[in-house]
Amino acid sequence: MKLKNKIKSLLDKLKQFDLKNSSIKVKLPFYLLVFVLTTLILLWLVEVVFFENIYTFVKQDSLTRAGNRIVEEVDKKHADKLIEKISREDDVCVAVTDEFGNSIYSGINNRDCNAKISLDDFMLRIHDAQIHNGIYVNTFFKEEPVFDINASDPGSIKFKQTMRIIKQISYTGIVHTENRTYIVMLDARLTPLDSTVDLIRILLVMVTVILSLFALWLGWLLSKQITKPLLTITEQAQQLASGDYDVHQIVNGYREVQKLSVTLNQAAEDLQQVEKLRNELIANISHDLRTPLTMISGYAEMMRDLPGENTPENIQVILDETNHLSRLVNDVLDLSKLRSGASECTLKTYCITDSILAVIERLQALTSQEGYHIHFDYHDKVYTEADELQISQVLYNLCTNAINYTGEDKTVRIVQSIHDQTIKIAIIDTGEGIREEEIDKIWERYYRTNSDHTRAKVGSGIGLSIVKRILEQHHAQFGVSSELNKGTTFWFELPLKDISK
Repeated sequence: MKLKNKIKSLLDKLKQFDLKNSSIKVKLPFYLLVFVLTTLILLWLVEVVFFENIYTFVKQDSLTRAGNRIVEEVDKKHADKLIEKISREDDVCVAVTDEFGNSIYSGINNRDCNAKISLDDFMLRIHDAQIHNGIYVNTFFKEEPVFDINASDPGSIKFKQTMRIIKQISYTGIVHTENRTYIVMLDARLTPLDSTVDLIRILLVMVTVILSLFALWLGWLLSKQITKPLLTITEQAQQLASGDYDVHQIVNGYREVQKLSVTLNQAAEDLQQVEKLRNELIANISHDLRTPLTMISGYAEMMRDLPGENTPENIQVILDETNHLSRLVNDVLDLSKLRSGASECTLKTYCITDSILAVIERLQALTSQEGYHIHFDYHDKVYTEADELQISQVLYNLCTNAINYTGEDKTVRIVQSIHDQTIKIAIIDTGEGIREEEIDKIWERYYRTNSDHTRAKVGSGIGLSIVKRILEQHHAQFGVSSELNKGTTFWFELPLKDISK
């Protein structure tokens, strides 16, 4: 009863077995076992099931080639030597006669070979060859006597004759020459293969069992070697998924695993950096939101409680802080749209020089009171094809960034130049510059060349991140070059459009 339940439980598990969703520990031994069993099945088919058919085919082909060779050389002087050679090497009976059965050549290498045939058989073989274009090969069974020694009586030895069935192949060829006709006959006996097949069958059973066990063991060993580093990497990935980015262990193993481990470690470092920037972003935006709100609230309460403080100057402070807060919120929304792909480019041809002049005019109204100067160097007005509103935002953000970081001369230069059907716009400040190792990071939101976050004089503090997204959306070339204590140059390129055509 217990055995029956175990068998039933095993069958239920086999029904639920899903190879597609199984682990590599199951798949690899299974595939190796399938490969070994497939190979062994082919061996069984060749060595056992079809062995006799293959042996007969090979023997028949060998006899046919030998007979054809004799047919080609039968009228030559060395025909007798060729017949003896073929009879000896191929273990066949060879007889060459005329059309009346008179012997011309013969080669009998086997003592059991029956080279003599009856006249009826001789005429039948000639008839078969004639209706098959002069050459006929046949496989048939025949009986032959076998003499066994009977030694049951010690005083005498008797021979007992029995009949046995043998399988034989015959070749008959007819050759007509000017002088005579040759009948070439070859006979070869097929050795009984029952004992050989039985031996091969026993050996194949042993080989099947041994190789199947070896395939399972090798599959288990290989799967263990493969899955061990993968399990370690899986644990590290789960560690990342849980929010723990402290993954710095390189898993050793085969090349693909090492590459995957390095990639995972790099991803952990990137996620750690993103998490750091996210926390800084929240803190910085909170700071930038709190500052104008605090000032608005403070000035409003002061004007409410102190009637003498209700002055145009205090009202202007509230308006300025409100505008700054509005710009911050708008920039955050713009950045979110750009990152999500919700903001699309609307390309049109327009004068970028006029757009730069308009941006300068806006900024001069905001910064001229503090002594900032913006110089624009250009020769002619030029046109490009881009989203005018988005490129104006790029210009505005780059200029406000230059104003925030320019030197004591409070000067910002904008240079417009033409290079090979390309417009290059460069915004140059005279500030402290950026260290080379920090240049790639300045496009990140709220990144500063030092860890202290300070409120921007103009803009929201996330302008460069918006610039990067817009220029990438336009597939534009852009970059930055900087020299410490001398200043920084931000630049981007747009295609030049000829409106005269």
